[in-house]
Amino acid sequence: MELLSDCHLIFSPQTRLPLPAIKHVSFLREKMRALQPIPTFSHSNSSMFVPTNLKSCSHVFLRVDSVQPPLSQNYTGPHEVIRRTDSVHHLHKWKKESSFN
Repeated sequence: MELLSDCHLIFSPQTRLPLPAIKHVSFLREKMRALQPIPTFSHSNSSMFVPTNLKSCSHVFLRVDSVQPPLSQNYTGPHEVIRRTDSVHHLHKWKKESSFN
């Protein structure tokens, strides 16, 4: 199948393009064929920053991750830390024990 330019489609297949335009079009086609997508970055292997004070604190504040009305507090607390592991904190939240990452 022969590739046609806009000029060929509008006027007729007998229309001739100037030689520099043909060279430029073929150059652009080759460059577009040679393009490769940029590899995506894997975010799962990156380590997360955890402040060192978080390992020994007695109370923490929790961020509210929902849509809030204007001038409302973005954090709740302070909540008492009952116990902690490497990735989970067990807190007293509203007079009952809750777990948070």
